[in-house]
Amino acid sequence: MRIGIFADAHDHVDHVRVAVGMFNQARCDLVLFAGDFCSPIIVPPLRKLTCKVIACWGDNDGNRIGIEGGMRIVGPIG
Repeated sequence: MRIGIFADAHDHVDHVRVAVGMFNQARCDLVLFAGDFCSPIIVPPLRKLTCKVIACWGDNDGNRIGIEGGMRIVGPIG
């Protein structure tokens, strides 16, 4: 099983897009996101992942309701 791990997106959408491309190219079976989305703007690029995603909250996540709503499509967050 190939697992991708990343964290601290801090609303840097372009960086998340690059990471998603790398994870898809590497054919990851699972991606773990270790917190700090900061806002829901980070969620749409995660929808392009071709594998399962599991995420957790960070200490800088603001709009948790919005992030949770978007993550319902992508994968669990806790």
